[in-house]
Amino acid sequence: MSETHPTDRIETVNDWLVMIRVLPRVQLVLIVLGILVGTIIALEHWVGFVLMGVVIGIVSRSLGQAIVSALVIGGLAIVAFLAYAWYHDQLLTVLALGELTLISVLVPLVLIVFGSLIRGVT
Repeated sequence: MSETHPTDRIETVNDWLVMIRVLPRVQLVLIVLGILVGTIIALEHWVGFVLMGVVIGIVSRSLGQAIVSALVIGGLAIVAFLAYAWYHDQLLTVLALGELTLISVLVPLVLIVFGSLIRGVT
């Protein structure tokens, strides 16, 4: 009796999604790729944050895992933003902007989580 591998029978999109969610290495590669592409797009437009969330949502095993992963990635985006401001000696200036800083911090977090909600649909 031979064991079947998840990649043996990929006939539909659903089979492909199951394969991604079962193989942790494939899942990790796609998440990293989604973060890289989303970051490059986010440098020019906020839709990159939504794209990151969508990739996280598609490859996650459950909606809860998608949301937690999105919160972690969103938190890392916030840390990266504040580290960038600190590196350029502008952290106090950025923090002094008040509501604009709040928007700059919340947009990545909210949009990445919003994108990850696609897991509830698929």
